[in-house]
Amino acid sequence: MSVRDDPEQRLRDRVRREADALAEQALRAGGQVEKQDLERLANLAQLADMVGARRSARARPWAPAIALAATLLIVSMLLFARVSETEIELEATVSEASFRIGSAQWLTDRLKLSTLGASGLAGVRWPAGLALVNDASAGAALQPLAALRIEVALPPAAASASASTAAGAVTLPSIHLGADSLVQVRRSAGAAGVALTLAAPASALNPNLLGMIVVEAAGIAPGPHRIALPTSLSLMPGPGDLDLDLQPASAVVFATPLSIRGLGLERIDVAQGGAQSLVRRLSTVVSGQVRLVSLNSEVRVLRRGESLRFDAVHGVLRGLAADGPALTLAFSGRVRGMRAGSDDNPHDLMPTWLEWLGARHGLTLFWGTSLYLFGLSMAVWRWWSGRP
Repeated sequence: MSVRDDPEQRLRDRVRREADALAEQALRAGGQVEKQDLERLANLAQLADMVGARRSARARPWAPAIALAATLLIVSMLLFARVSETEIELEATVSEASFRIGSAQWLTDRLKLSTLGASGLAGVRWPAGLALVNDASAGAALQPLAALRIEVALPPAAASASASTAAGAVTLPSIHLGADSLVQVRRSAGAAGVALTLAAPASALNPNLLGMIVVEAAGIAPGPHRIALPTSLSLMPGPGDLDLDLQPASAVVFATPLSIRGLGLERIDVAQGGAQSLVRRLSTVVSGQVRLVSLNSEVRVLRRGESLRFDAVHGVLRGLAADGPALTLAFSGRVRGMRAGSDDNPHDLMPTWLEWLGARHGLTLFWGTSLYLFGLSMAVWRWWSGRP
């Protein structure tokens, strides 16, 4: 608005001009001015004040409205906006789990097995002259073989005192995996077995054999066979997934803690219905709980069959073991995009900013909110009472 269109400014300019004129007149007349001139000048000044007060009264409602809108916006963000990353502790019993190795490390300790099954192989390199190979002359070369199964067996004279010393033994050295390797683990059909699926492992497996051994594979002489000296095989993985069925003589020991970058608690189920196939993602959770460390370790209980998904995971798998018909795992680390429930009705488990502030900065949030509400109340009261 220009000065020409501003009534208040025009009135104040006129008051200033007439006041200057009266001052000059008073100086020339020895300090004498007409009373009516002073009254007219006072009336003009009062009129200018009235115009300014009216404008302030019109503008005054905007300040509380803006403050209220800003308050609602901030509160809405704190109530509904969620933190991008949070720290959790997960303890769960599952039928199957998958994860990515964070860095090159050992997956298992040295295992003593009663049965070792492997499929997805490129081939097997047998020691030269091994009696169980039909063609002993080809023993040192790589024999193309997609799958095999090795079991320990008792010698024929199982009741003799020396029989136990001749019983078979299968030992699998620690499995080493490179960074970003994908691992799937589940219970196998055996009473205490564990099935592993390793996505394109780079290194060969070298199980050690001794004593009475039964090997089931193409081109292998029927057993059992007695291996007098410790013998090491080389199982060369193929370009795809390598499936291992481990039936341990004792509990399978994973080399925890394991640094991992991803964690999946679901499996893909394919059901054939006529000409169509139905593909579903099913939760492998039997039971468990998620502890939200950033919310003073608040606990979220997982129900049987409840899906739990993550967009990103980075942390440590503190424990992984076979427990009855299922697996138990314990994880600690940071996650992004944590959701529970079905795809159609997911439930976001990431803390809101208000929950995070309340748990981490409760006293600061309390005093800040109190002072802000006090200031807002005072502003509304001043506006309502008409005070400047």
